[in-house]
Amino acid sequence: QKETLLSSDTSFTVRAVIQLFMNIYLKEAHDHTRDLRFRDVVNATRHINAGMKTALHLTSLHPQHRIQLENFDIVLYSWLHLVFLLLKLAQTETDRGEVFHLVEHTRKLGVKSSSGDSLLHLAVNSSSALR
Repeated sequence: QKETLLSSDTSFTVRAVIQLFMNIYLKEAHDHTRDLRFRDVVNATRHINAGMKTALHLTSLHPQHRIQLENFDIVLYSWLHLVFLLLKLAQTETDRGEVFHLVEHTRKLGVKSSSGDSLLHLAVNSSSALR
């Protein structure tokens, strides 16, 4: 399987989708509309979660390729932005429970960035802004 979370095409697409979601969210905050749906963000997060275990395995193999590690970092930062959106869009206890399970899935995998930062460290890192 060629297309993983480590490929440039995948990381570019993930970042573009998250940027679109963030733009819609910010527009909604300004216009007081409701175009971004919780379910859409959940589905995007599930797709990323589905590839996380394979990507972690591939990043543990040597030799490691810098571009693949950078692509994985892009996906991790994008995933964190999805979590932000999920928390903002969750309206019910059921929604919040679903967010918890999505985050717990990835947390249990022990995901780390290429520099060894945990998800918590990435979340509070000032360089985690969407570009």
